[in-house]
Amino acid sequence: MPPDSEFLLHCLLEQSNDNAVILLNTAGEIVDWLAGAETVFGYTPAEAVGREVRMLFTPEDVAAGIPQHELEVARSDGRAEDDRWLMRKDGGRFWAHGTSVALYDDDRQIVGFGKILSDRTEVHTQIETLQNDIRASREAQQRHDSFVSRLTHELRNPLSVIATAAASLEMLTSNPASPLVSNISDQCRFMTRMIQDLQDSIRAGVGLIKLNCEDVILQDVLILAADSVRPHAKRRRQSLYVTLLPAPVRARVDADRIRQAVVNLLENAVKYTPEEGNIWLKFSTEGQEAVIRVEDNGIGINKDALPGLFDLFTTARRNITASNQLGAGLGLGLPLVKELVTLHGGTVQVRSAGPGKGSEFVIRLPLSRSSDPLS
Repeated sequence: MPPDSEFLLHCLLEQSNDNAVILLNTAGEIVDWLAGAETVFGYTPAEAVGREVRMLFTPEDVAAGIPQHELEVARSDGRAEDDRWLMRKDGGRFWAHGTSVALYDDDRQIVGFGKILSDRTEVHTQIETLQNDIRASREAQQRHDSFVSRLTHELRNPLSVIATAAASLEMLTSNPASPLVSNISDQCRFMTRMIQDLQDSIRAGVGLIKLNCEDVILQDVLILAADSVRPHAKRRRQSLYVTLLPAPVRARVDADRIRQAVVNLLENAVKYTPEEGNIWLKFSTEGQEAVIRVEDNGIGINKDALPGLFDLFTTARRNITASNQLGAGLGLGLPLVKELVTLHGGTVQVRSAGPGKGSEFVIRLPLSRSSDPLS
């Protein structure tokens, strides 16, 4: 004959050493000390029964009225659940997860309370350790960001002097020296862009990039982006083709930030496309989305690098097979592009058939229904 439920309950209470089961009367006095209560608290049943349950609470919780409050919550809501420090017989503290439930008779009158709890000190310690690690990591990141911010600010002044001097030399030097001066100018532009990307990446990481959105014609933004990159492409004897929808398309965006994102993609294309290569900037709409494509026939991207390409400090796109006159880069540009596009509610994707087969970056921006192409 299978055991009845009362016998099974007896076995549970006798053998469950990890959980304390305590029965209280309506005044909060302990009337039974079951299961692992002795193991958890150190009191024998004779030492615990007849005493008030507040003996299990810390002095500060007793002074704050927590034991009475817990029973009042159980009385009004049927149960009270909490996590707090409790006291053992030897004065030691442990972190407990417990539930107090009101017990009713057949007439739905409260006749007492049941309290079930277990020692969760190890879990609490792990959580505290993780919280401390997170706090320390954030503080270290803040110190790092503060240092980088000061560094980039200090770099701007000497870089500006070098760039101005290079621009003056470009107008004065004879042909034999011109390529060297042009290279200096290119490096200055690269460093300026890198410093700006670094500052914006720090701002993005702490949510400080704010958009100044207004109603603009997207084609105008893209033309400005292409014009700013065209001189760099020309120096590398690259062809930059721009294909835009003929009918103006309006969108409410931060024009400077969208231009910044597109410039980053175009300069990436210039950087990773060999001399005399081709770069395309294309614009169209698909449904209620504006679609901006930057394509090149450059060195391409390894397929295993595609998933993490927009992660900060990722430079895996480079399977270096050609010289890079614009510098190696820190892997800042593409994460920043993603951040700027995401802030606009859009997406950015990358495609490449592999090394030597070029690449395509696609920005999709939402268009409101009032932003249909103008007639």
